[in-house]
Amino acid sequence: PGNALTESSANVEIWKKQLNTCKEESDTLREKERNAKLTVRVQELETELQDKEQVGTHTHRITYAAEVKNKDLEDRMEGLQADIEDSQSKQGNMKGELKKFMDVLDGKIDELHEFRQGLSKLGCSGTRT
Repeated sequence: PGNALTESSANVEIWKKQLNTCKEESDTLREKERNAKLTVRVQELETELQDKEQVGTHTHRITYAAEVKNKDLEDRMEGLQADIEDSQSKQGNMKGELKKFMDVLDGKIDELHEFRQGLSKLGCSGTRT
């Protein structure tokens, strides 16, 4: 019976060793599987990141183009504003000049009127004599 017990113990030890080996192999396999899954996930994330970067670059380009266009429009608007102001100031100058001319003309008309009155007085007094 003692011998059978020793044999049984030895069998249990062998079984334990085999079980441990199996567990280790299983752990190794699981680790490999986990690593493979991680690798796949990392690749997916990298691809996703590249896509986002491309979209980001594209968006940046669009934004930049819009900014350039905006700046161009702003410059044009400023140019138009300047033209309008210039034209208004020229118009103002013309109005000023015109007013001066009309004042001068009014003065001349008054002078002519006085001159005519003077002449008619002369003419009248001339016919009386």
